Amino acid sequence: MVGSSGCGKSTCIQLIQRFYDTLEGQVLIDGEPVTDLNVGWLREHIGVVSQEPVLFATNIEENIRMGNEKATSIQIQAAAKQANAHDFVTKLPNNYKTLVGDRGAQLSGGQKQRIAIARALIKDPKILLLDEATSALDTQSEYIVQQALDKAITFFKAFPDLLKPFALSVQQAREGRTTIIVAHRLTTIRNADIIFVLNKGVVAEAGSHADLMAKNGLYFQLVTAQTVTEEDSSSDDDSSHEESSEEDKDIEADNRGSSKRKHRTRTDSSGVYGSKKLKKMLSQDEPVQIATVEQKEDLPKPSMSRIMKLNAPEWKIIVVGIIAAALNGGSMPAYAILFGEVLGTLSIAEEEEARRESLKYVYLFLGLGGVAGMAMFLQVFMFGVAGEKLTMRLRRILFGTMLKQEIGWFDMEDNSTGALCARLGTDASSIQGATGSRVGTVTQSVTSLITGISLAMYYSWKLGFVTLAFVPLIIFATYFQAKIIFGQDIIEKDQIEKSSKSAVEAIGNIRTVAGLRREKYFHDLYLDALRGPHKMAVRKSHIRGAAFGLAQAVPFFAYAATMFYGGRLIEEEDLEYSRVFKVSQALILSTMIVGQALAFAPNYNTALVSSARVFKLLDRTTEIDSSSSLGKKLNAIGGEVKFDAVEFTYPSRPNVQILKRLILDIKPGYTVALVGSSGCGKSTVIQLLERFYDPSSGSVNLEGNNIKDLNISNLRTKLGLVSQEPVLFDKTIAENIAYGDNYRTVPMEEIIEAAKSANIHNFITTLPKASLID
Repeated sequence: MVGSSGCGKSTCIQLIQRFYDTLEGQVLIDGEPVTDLNVGWLREHIGVVSQEPVLFATNIEENIRMGNEKATSIQIQAAAKQANAHDFVTKLPNNYKTLVGDRGAQLSGGQKQRIAIARALIKDPKILLLDEATSALDTQSEYIVQQALDKAITFFKAFPDLLKPFALSVQQAREGRTTIIVAHRLTTIRNADIIFVLNKGVVAEAGSHADLMAKNGLYFQLVTAQTVTEEDSSSDDDSSHEESSEEDKDIEADNRGSSKRKHRTRTDSSGVYGSKKLKKMLSQDEPVQIATVEQKEDLPKPSMSRIMKLNAPEWKIIVVGIIAAALNGGSMPAYAILFGEVLGTLSIAEEEEARRESLKYVYLFLGLGGVAGMAMFLQVFMFGVAGEKLTMRLRRILFGTMLKQEIGWFDMEDNSTGALCARLGTDASSIQGATGSRVGTVTQSVTSLITGISLAMYYSWKLGFVTLAFVPLIIFATYFQAKIIFGQDIIEKDQIEKSSKSAVEAIGNIRTVAGLRREKYFHDLYLDALRGPHKMAVRKSHIRGAAFGLAQAVPFFAYAATMFYGGRLIEEEDLEYSRVFKVSQALILSTMIVGQALAFAPNYNTALVSSARVFKLLDRTTEIDSSSSLGKKLNAIGGEVKFDAVEFTYPSRPNVQILKRLILDIKPGYTVALVGSSGCGKSTVIQLLERFYDPSSGSVNLEGNNIKDLNISNLRTKLGLVSQEPVLFDKTIAENIAYGDNYRTVPMEEIIEAAKSANIHNFITTLPKASLID
């Protein structure tokens, strides 16, 4: 299937897999509507290789096995050989057990694509869908990948013994597969049995390459336009085109009647390299060693004072909250006094006086309730506001700090997308457990305990000491719980981050997951990652239950002891019984408040762990700070670039040297091409020029200036980058184009002109909301 962008080619691929259902009409497979077929069974018989290959954060063998969970190691290696991936895989330090990193970041584009092809082949699918599988690759990688795709139609031909597990014959393997190719480069589909030309969602033409060229229609125009474009981009030196493939000669013959070519067109993947020696050289992958840096999380000691400093802008709100918490803490001892006085009125013999005194205390209880209610409202409200503002501030600072980090920091396994999102979402909010309501609870508890002890000593110091003896038990319960749980919280957070990585990876690549029918695999992987935190949570629940239960039981033990000893004092020292109740209620109720505060201890421990993780990131000094105002700013550049004896290794792979004393001298105004085998360092050169990384030694120079001496922000405004895998943001098309210049408001006229220059304007105008479409 061929056609212009947006004509519906990839949509057809997705409809076949039943990612969507049609509004009208039907998609039929062997005469059966796909809506009548079991979705899982359907996708089990379809193999897909897409334009942007998706690899998962596991080893190469498991990535290929995603296509067939029952595949053996022998079958996996056979599929890799058919995908032209076996050779480069065996050069890796761990061969098929080599980890590919987050989204396959440790492999080049061509290597990822070949692994994706092997994954599709291992399924031995009856329907093979190739959705622009080579359009994002460089010419060399396309040649290697295209060879693998050509083998896809006759998979297992070279390994007939491997067909037995699938009960297939060589003839069935060769002829029993339907292959649907969505092509951007038309040279890759000339040998197709039938070519469908799509235009605005309908089939405009259909036939073989020769038939469609003879019609001189839309397909002919597409081939001619692409041929002219390739001619214009080729060298004027005729010697570079002395050798061309037979397929190119066919095109020349087809076009001879309409126009005469001065130069032969660039060939397709089967004849692009000219000599066999050059083909062999470029089809070989350089030995690549992938090694990841193991990071052990070394967290700084949590600092309560530093956490409070972050809340300093809300000090007025916090002060009001503390005053309210203090009033709330004094309400229980006040209640104890009133309760004791009420008991004293029971001894008044005169009925009228007893009623009058009782009514007085009724009003006092109502007033105390009103004060306590208002104090509690202010306490919760003020500390809640202060806590939420702290969370918002932390997320802003934390996200800003993440954006300032050098690209190498994001390459580390601990800094994957899922892990960083977990820190933003969880750690920033968890710190409230050490501030906000936590401060209010502590203030309330301390005030209540101090007031209760003071009143107990005032009314009867002997009875007060007996009751006070139980307070250390509550303090011990608090310390015991915090000491045991703190270390476990760190481990639990790490494991929860790992589960978040699995979830983000699966959801972010849901089309690939669904196409491979691996929903259950990732569901089980997510549950396995949660089993560790679950076991720890159960273990912590036992500890918390014992500590909290002890804290709740102690006040009742204290009450029993107080009543027993209070009775002795009444009998032996003629102590007023109302004072016994005042002492017991004041101290025991205060102690119960402290016990209830234990319920917040888990949040406090979690907050300390979260704060340590946050401060570790905030204290990190980035090696390449794109927000820095330091450095020389160039007003204009001519384009002179020089790499002077540059050596480079990626931070995540320090044992693998990518560039070895690289010397490049690029003159202003020149168009320079970098070619070479996968993993040779082509893309690395681009990233060094953008200063995503710094070289290990040597220098990268722009206009005679070492780019380390240049202002990073100013440097990147002078560079335009179009990468292999384009990234668009969740904004309108106009906003995405305008993102190319963030230092001014780009007028719509310039946006439209840029779209025309990129040959995308006509496509955009066909969308419902033109260039403002999401």
